[in-house]
Amino acid sequence: MRRLAVIPCLLLLLFSCSTFTASEGPAWTEEPPRYAGIVSIVGSGTGRDENEARAAAYRNVLDRVSSDLGIDAFSLYYRELLTTGTIADLSGRVTNTYLSPSADGVAYYALVEMPEDEYYRRRSDEYTASLERASTVDGYMAAALEEYKANRDTKTLENVLSALDLALSGSLADSAYTAEGLRDSAQAYLENIAISIGKRDGMEVELRMKRDKGLFHPSVVNGLIKAEYQKLTSDGRIVTSSVTLMTDRTGRVRFVPTDPYMLRKGVLRFSIAIPEDLISSIEEKAPDGFMDPIIALIGSSSIEYAYDAGEKAVDTVIAAAVYGEDGTVYDSPSYNLAFSSYLRSASASGFVVIQGSGEEEEEILGSLRAAFPGMRRYIVIRTGIVDSDSGAGREYVLTESQASIYEGYDDSPSEILHGAAAGGGATADEAGRAALESNARYMAGMLLSRL
Repeated sequence: MRRLAVIPCLLLLLFSCSTFTASEGPAWTEEPPRYAGIVSIVGSGTGRDENEARAAAYRNVLDRVSSDLGIDAFSLYYRELLTTGTIADLSGRVTNTYLSPSADGVAYYALVEMPEDEYYRRRSDEYTASLERASTVDGYMAAALEEYKANRDTKTLENVLSALDLALSGSLADSAYTAEGLRDSAQAYLENIAISIGKRDGMEVELRMKRDKGLFHPSVVNGLIKAEYQKLTSDGRIVTSSVTLMTDRTGRVRFVPTDPYMLRKGVLRFSIAIPEDLISSIEEKAPDGFMDPIIALIGSSSIEYAYDAGEKAVDTVIAAAVYGEDGTVYDSPSYNLAFSSYLRSASASGFVVIQGSGEEEEEILGSLRAAFPGMRRYIVIRTGIVDSDSGAGREYVLTESQASIYEGYDDSPSEILHGAAAGGGATADEAGRAALESNARYMAGMLLSRL
């Protein structure tokens, strides 16, 4: 009887050695030990018996290795770890284990340790890049939140779109962000930005940008607004150009035209400014139509303002004299026509253009003042054909110009402008006409800001 009583007691003692719960077990099962230069990973698993639970724990360890290094650690190391308790490629080994009963049978804990430099050496370049992208995306989104708190909404939007651009460049390891989620976040920020027009005076206009959300609709600080307008090119074509404006702490900014080639009558278009190279980069990487909601929002949130500088009273007379290659004055209606057409295409007013006559500038100026007394400004343009050439069956002509601007009856010009232009044609006359017309448009463009 005594012997029978001892056996159950021994069994009880043996069993009790492995019946601690996880909270009663070694501290490392809850928190892996931290040593300088060592990576410590605790894996756990359950099974019907110790072998099955150990296999699950080792699989758990290798899942963590796969996540850390971006490799298929299970295929590479599972058999080795299970049979030898080591991972030779990473200089790793199982340094401790713990076994306890569980609701499923047996719970097994394994502590695997390996040198940090050996461990991360195995990380793939692609995975390293993926981790770096994820970290940078996280940084952009954290910065976006800080900018939003400071009411710098367009900077917020730029940060989110920068994160989206990076997310479309490759995978994001261990990141909660997706390209679709980032685009939707950008859309949500964009929907809340509104631009309105305040005071206006001819070509000048005051703008305000605010957040169209919340009780007080806070002003957008340092908000970027793209102002688009039409202008003339040097050859007389009308094109669209733009400048970027920045709001002050009250969310306001004033558009004041500074481009001398801007049309004096037209339509200004104001929209939320987003770096065009950033949008282009995203569109190149994203599927077709991916950015359509953003592009549509930028368009629908823009506003337009029709302006007219109005007609000015004539206060400037311009005399244009043309000289041949031999220095003699000759009549060139096409020069004056090209010159005047350019200015009128810009809706400029307040001037008269006539044919200049006289060998010297003083002579032309005297005739101007006599014919148009009391003008605020007199401009004398002298254009000459200075060279010609031929080649490949075509003729070429080079012209040069000088424009002298006189204020009232001052004897000396307040400003002198110079220009040159070339033209080609099948004949010398055709080439000369092309060169003079090009020269006229160029000089008109230079004088546009003075009119």
